[in-house]
Amino acid sequence: MVSKKIEELVDKFLTTRIYLTNGAGMLAERWGVSRADIYEARDEARRRMKAEQATKCKRLFFDIETSPNVCYVWETGYKIRVPHNTIIKERQIMCISYKWWGEDKVHNIWWKNQDDRNVLEEFLPIIFSADEVVAHNGDRFDIPMLLGRAAYHRLKAPTKYRTFDTYKKIKAQFKLNSYSLDYCTKFFNVRGKMETGGFDLWKDILQNDDKKKRKAAKIKMIDYCNRDVIAMEDLYNTIQPYTKAVTNMSVLQGGENWACPSCGSKEVSYAKPDVTPRGITQRHMECNTCGNYYHISSKAYFTCKEYQKINK
Repeated sequence: MVSKKIEELVDKFLTTRIYLTNGAGMLAERWGVSRADIYEARDEARRRMKAEQATKCKRLFFDIETSPNVCYVWETGYKIRVPHNTIIKERQIMCISYKWWGEDKVHNIWWKNQDDRNVLEEFLPIIFSADEVVAHNGDRFDIPMLLGRAAYHRLKAPTKYRTFDTYKKIKAQFKLNSYSLDYCTKFFNVRGKMETGGFDLWKDILQNDDKKKRKAAKIKMIDYCNRDVIAMEDLYNTIQPYTKAVTNMSVLQGGENWACPSCGSKEVSYAKPDVTPRGITQRHMECNTCGNYYHISSKAYFTCKEYQKINK
């Protein structure tokens, strides 16, 4: 619950969304409140806007946990080659955690009898129904793993998804010391990962004869996977204004092609012209709702200008 004062400030932000891009100091002086109040109210306004957008966009956040390959090995070490013909049991998907953008609940699907067929049968229709899929290193690991296991079980699955890979987006846009999910959540100061306790967690799930310990390990694994999904959503919401959209949310929602592609808002401002190497003029726009920058054609810009003139 927010206080009455913060609620009034939130209403101001939602009524005149251009305030969302104004400096906290200027607004604090103009409205006679503290900067802390401005920060709290602005964060709450943005949270509500994202929740509103989430009802129009099916953006799916997900993470998978896999069992290890079981192999015969005669030696251990860092430079030991383990050929594929030493595998006696293939890795599988133990569980998948997922949530929809703006949804409070995180869902989890757990394998049955150490077989991942049920996980895939339940999750593949879910991921197919998404407008956009968000995963950390999902393009290189999670999605290929899903498709590989689907093919193994001869299950029907689309081969292409519109993805927002937080690992790839962060690596392309920012220079960090590491691009692991753990480090990125710490760097951007959002909710981070849980500690698993190392390989013993997997051993307890797969090999422990004590039912209580096995159940406790399962619960911990699900909590760990769920926490990764929550961390990814927080990370996405933080970096989204600094990255290029992979889906045009405005057009997806039946809106204009000049509106913000990241959130669909029509509260946008003209920033500056931009000319491509081929001599084509584009318009650099700024979204007053989510803060994202994007390009549109001159034709789309003049349509935007006409709309703003009429609705001024």
